[in-house]
Parts: sequence; structure tokens; C-alpha cells
Amino acid sequence: MQCRILVSCCMLYTQHLIAAAMIPDISHEVTINELLLQGAPLPKALCAMILAYINSYYVDTEFKHEAAQSVASFSNNGKLIAMGGRGGLVALWNATTKQYIKFFQAHYAPVSALKFHPNDTLMATGGHDHVVRIWDVNKTKRLSCLRGHTGYVNAVSFSPGGEHLITASDDKTIQFWDVETGTTLFTLNQHADFVCSAAFGADGKQLISASNDMRAYIWDIRSQEIVTELFAHKDEVNSAFFFEKDNKQVVTGSGDKTVRTWDVRQARVMTTVMHLHDPVRSAYFSLGGKEILAAGMRKGYLFDANAQHIIQKFNPRAASLYSATFGPRDEHILTAGSTNVRLWSLLHGSYQKKPLYL
Repeated sequence: MQCRILVSCCMLYTQHLIAAAMIPDISHEVTINELLLQGAPLPKALCAMILAYINSYYVDTEFKHEAAQSVASFSNNGKLIAMGGRGGLVALWNATTKQYIKFFQAHYAPVSALKFHPNDTLMATGGHDHVVRIWDVNKTKRLSCLRGHTGYVNAVSFSPGGEHLITASDDKTIQFWDVETGTTLFTLNQHADFVCSAAFGADGKQLISASNDMRAYIWDIRSQEIVTELFAHKDEVNSAFFFEKDNKQVVTGSGDKTVRTWDVRQARVMTTVMHLHDPVRSAYFSLGGKEILAAGMRKGYLFDANAQHIIQKFNPRAASLYSATFGPRDEHILTAGSTNVRLWSLLHGSYQKKPLYL
């Protein structure tokens, strides 16, 4: 009986969305309250289930292209999606219209990393050919080729100001580059195994790295020294990222099938999420820090960062999932699998910017 009521309410809500699209000044929050509480009084638990459905992500678009096989990223303004694949190709799509724009040969080996410059005019790509290249996005013209790594390039990341780039590699090093000149300024080589990820902190003064040596390190860029060691995982650490708004919290994902959040100042674990059934390849905070998006080898997971329970699962419909990332405003999620890239949109995101509450 409750299932029938749930379906009926969801159908009513869908009808309301259609009406609201034509009458923008309707208050969704008031209407939802009327539907759930006045029109059809329901148990609070069932109301929560309905709102969870309303606030969930659904498959908006599936991109199938020979470039869409290993890594994908949003531009910072949310207008473009770039994806790279095993053939060394990078494809660009319009994120709004979901239309294919163009592709270009970025490497002659699989593309394993890509990231847009903060102003979105440039893009950095890294490949299994041990090379990093910087591109003019509009002209898809190569501007520089950064050589120095002797292993697969696993991550690229621009500094907040865009003047510097860091790259992480299977050669156990992190290299720090000047974007304009394409020269290496210094190399960090304290990791004992493959470096899987590296990213700048919000202030550009620190960077964080994750490695197969089961450790994540936070570095001071000026001194080039490790200032904090995060060590609690029991297998390789595949990703480590700061909370975007400050450098006080870190989230890590590991081959030990856990996601951990850390208090950086005390170098201690705050929470450990253990609901996954396969190794974690990436993990990110949402903009508000209340959710964590993790990519396992087979599925993606959205967690409540505090309660540590799964909010939603994402099925990439691919043999293997490589990454799952938020869009610029958390209204979209991008999953990159072995055979496709999927764009997931927030169900109510096109109609209401703020969360819905009973």
C-alpha cells in the first residue's frame, strides 16, 4: 500500500514540475508540503523517502565516444565536458546542449589525466606516454609539451591562480611546473610507490598527494617539505583532496574499500565509511562539505559525510568505473567508465536551487 502511495506522490510531483516550468513563480516548497502533508497525510519516514527521491540524481546523458573510456572532467564554468580515452583522444562536448563539439589527438597512448585551467581557456592532459601537454581549448592547439616523468601520468592539477601545474606519476614523483614556460621548478620524490593523485589546496600554498605506499602527504610548496602525513589506510591510497573552501579537511579513497575524512590540523581520522564492496578510485567533498562522492571499481556512491550512510548509488553500466566527480554547482555528477561517460543531473536542480524541506 505504501509503495502505491509513494508512486502516486512521485507522479503528482512530476506533474507539478511540468506546471512549475510554465509558471516559474510557484513555490515548490509550499506545493510539496501541500502534496505530502495536506493532500495525502503520510508517515514521516515515507515523506523522507519521497524527498530523497526528489533530491536524487538521474541519468541525463550517456556519452559514447572512442575517447570516452578513462577520464572525464567539467570545465570550471560548467559549459564544457572533456573526456579522454585509451586511444589518446580527447573529446569536447557542450554540457548544456549535450552536443558533441570536436575531438583531437592529445597523446599516442591512453589519456590518464586531464584538467581545465581556472579560466577554462587552457587544458592540461597527461598520458601513459609519460608526457604532459597543455592545450588551447578553443583552437585545440598544443601550446607546450612537458617532459620529465618516466612513468604513467596519473594526475594533473592547476594552481588556483593558474600559473603553476602539478603532475603525479607512476615514477613515484610529483613535478611542479611553470605553465607559461613549461619548465620544471622542482620535483617531490618522498613517496615510496606510484603517486596516484595530487592537487592544490584552496590557498595555493599547499598541495596534497596520494600514493600506493598507503599514505597521503600534505606539502608546503615554499619549503617543499611534508608538513602532515595521513596514514591509516591498509592499502593503496588512490585519491586525496582538500575540502575546496579551506585546507582543514581532507577526504581519501583507498584500495582497502574505505573512504576516510581527516582533520588536517591534528592529522587524525574523523570518519571512516566502510559500506563499499570494492576498491575506491576517487572521493570528493561536495561544495558544502555535507556529502562525499566516491567511485568504486563497479559503482559510484554518494554519502552523507557525517552520518556515513549511502544516499544514492550510481551504476555506470560499464565493466569498470574510473572516476566520479561533481559538476561546478553539485547539480551534476560525471562518471567515467570503461565504455562510456554518464552525466547525472539533480532531479529538482532545474527548478529549485535550494533544498526542499517538510
